[in-house]
Amino acid sequence: MRRQALALTLATAAAALTACGPTGSGADAAPAAAAVTASGTAALPEPVNVVTAPPETGTPTTPVPETATPTPGAATTPTPTPSASTARPSATTKASATASAKATTAATAATTAAPAKPAAAGGPVAIGYNATADSPAAVDAAIRQAKSDGKNVLLDFGATWCGNCKALDKTLGDSQVQSVLNASYHLVQVDIGGHSSTNFNLLKKYDSQGSYKMPVLIVVTPDGTVRTDTNTAGMPSLTTSGFTSFLKKWAP
Repeated sequence: MRRQALALTLATAAAALTACGPTGSGADAAPAAAAVTASGTAALPEPVNVVTAPPETGTPTTPVPETATPTPGAATTPTPTPSASTARPSATTKASATASAKATTAATAATTAAPAKPAAAGGPVAIGYNATADSPAAVDAAIRQAKSDGKNVLLDFGATWCGNCKALDKTLGDSQVQSVLNASYHLVQVDIGGHSSTNFNLLKKYDSQGSYKMPVLIVVTPDGTVRTDTNTAGMPSLTTSGFTSFLKKWAP
């Protein structure tokens, strides 16, 4: 009887040792997981100030919402029926909506009927680059005006973020410079800082070098002839007296 009990005890111990064999514990698995995490994490590059062309705009993909499948036998919650006060707008709400719509229509009609008036002759010349402007149309309009009044066209190619262009804007706003501009030029400022191929092609029409130091000032006669180009001739002084001398030199 004692021998049978001893044999049973030894068999049970052997089974327990077999069940606890080398299957891998949590401590053994932890280093592997840590290694995967360490190797899978890449060091982020340092930020670089690089100006790139805007990416092409594709058609956005609209995600399809998942539809829940009702469980058979589950209770279905009935859709509440809107009450009469919710379904039907009140007379006050209708009146407010009508008045708002009429006001919007009137404002739109007034804007359409009253286009912006051009600056009066001798008035201040508008200064500043506009990336959304139709620059080719603006240049064409300036050429037509030059043919009518005999003035030259001053083309200024630059960008709002360009330091020299900002200095030029300040000089262009000077009263003495404005006086000479009004008397002898039609000024068109073209933004080439936003990677607009249209505006770059416009610049290449008058200067085909392809490499430019902003701002680029080009004086054009009414017949489209280039009189001077600062990209090749050099930039004049941006002081009031220096730039006034430049304008007077190339005036018609």
